[in-house]
Amino acid sequence: SLAVAEFTDARPGPRGRKIGDIKATVTNMHGSEIALDRDVTSLLSSAAKGQLAADGFRLVGGADAADFRLNGVVKAFTLMIAGRDERFIAVETTLRESRSGDVIRTGLITEKDDRYAGVTGNSRSTIIEYLSDGVSAFGSKISAAVRDSLAKSYPRSIAASQSGRISTIPGVTTLHAPASRDEPVASAPSPVATPAAAPAPRPAPP
Repeated sequence: SLAVAEFTDARPGPRGRKIGDIKATVTNMHGSEIALDRDVTSLLSSAAKGQLAADGFRLVGGADAADFRLNGVVKAFTLMIAGRDERFIAVETTLRESRSGDVIRTGLITEKDDRYAGVTGNSRSTIIEYLSDGVSAFGSKISAAVRDSLAKSYPRSIAASQSGRISTIPGVTTLHAPASRDEPVASAPSPVATPAAAPAPRPAPP
């Protein structure tokens, strides 16, 4: 079971719903700024929870008992519409074991991309789709990082076939990932050979 806390906002500068500027013509859209209809922290933590639940984790409330707890701090969230569109999401995450409070993994999850919108340029729908794809990719990366970290730390307790791929996930930087935390399996004592009983002497014939 996993408890995911609401992310906190640590972006530099003013922390509002604005995430970028529009410096190119956009069909059926006026204005020079891009703003979300909800808080950045709410959007990203919801994306993380949705993907973790889809990948099989049992999510519980922050005040409920859980095996592990995940926290996130938003470092960056920008979307710039210009000659080349640029998208950047960065969240520092920490995964802890609830019982001991020990850190299982801490690191940065990033989703960075740029694109050329094409000859026809952007519209409101293409911008929404581009942003949604980035948020979805971020959710997939954070779920993969949690899954692989637990598989590496608890290889015998958690059923996972891929246990050493933390560093191979694009956009995932691991700063702390301890070795296996499973209890060592006690080896069974070697059986001691017992000497075979000597056959009883047979009486001599009369």
